Amino acid sequence: MWKSYCFWCIVFTLLRSFRSQQSEQNQPARPQPHQKNLQSQRRHQACRIPPEGACADTTKKILSDGRWCLEIHPNNFIAPGRPLARHHIVADNGIAKTIAEIVPSNQSIIDIGAGIGQYQVWFMNNHKTFKRYLAYDGAPNVEEFTWGTVRYLNIAQQVQWYPHEISDWVLSLEVGEHLDKQYESVFIQNLHRVNTKGMWNGIPM
Repeated sequence: MWKSYCFWCIVFTLLRSFRSQQSEQNQPARPQPHQKNLQSQRRHQACRIPPEGACADTTKKILSDGRWCLEIHPNNFIAPGRPLARHHIVADNGIAKTIAEIVPSNQSIIDIGAGIGQYQVWFMNNHKTFKRYLAYDGAPNVEEFTWGTVRYLNIAQQVQWYPHEISDWVLSLEVGEHLDKQYESVFIQNLHRVNTKGMWNGIPM
């Protein structure tokens, strides 16, 4: 049963037939395997570098492009020792259970706009494992806030995905509506290029 307050509109999209109709020349190029250190490569993509000092001003809660600076919620936690951030909510049981039932453990998920990793923590707490689960968010201080369990990524910029990031499924809940219209196409392209089976998208209604 969905919680009574749940306002999610879930769009479950399978892309197999769509991809089969595309010609190779129209397919976005996939990153090729490489031997360079990933941390070194990370420095060459601006979208992966947290803006230095963006959240130093504690009076600045929201940046000009709509991204939030994370603040600790004093009374709520997503797990022992893992405080919830202000203006964030815990993972919805109905959504998480549905994903856990449909996505088998031998498939991978990349969580784009993961917040502080609420769904990642839900799956761990409920002993649901996947082949791989990667979490990214655009909050400038997300790596500091989550001790590196959620990595920084500005999804409004074009991302060159690394081979290990290409996943079976993309999870992106309540993310796209925060972006300005000018970034929408880049956002969708980034999600499309990083999955091989489909996307779980959700927007508030």
